Amino acid sequence: VLYESGQAEACKALLDPELTALGRQQALGVAADPLLAPCLGLAAGEQDSIELAVASPLRRTVETALGAFGPWLRAGQGRRIVLNADLQETGEVRCDTGSP
Repeated sequence: VLYESGQAEACKALLDPELTALGRQQALGVAADPLLAPCLGLAAGEQDSIELAVASPLRRTVETALGAFGPWLRAGQGRRIVLNADLQETGEVRCDTGSP
């Protein structure tokens, strides 16, 4: 859930790139995954088992988390996504460097 085909090299040159339109669509698709739905407690009668979602603070991972867990966030009070810099990718390419 990151780059459209053929854009990976161009995105590596960007500082903290956002998801492409396809990446956003794929993130929304994660929330609809039938294997994840019971954990999110979104179906009638389901008990949610996820208590906390944690993501890297990179823009693309925040956007992925919001797309994938957006319905879960909106379905209950006190739910949140915690951003943890220890989860951030590291490398020599610009896309692995966060923005202020």
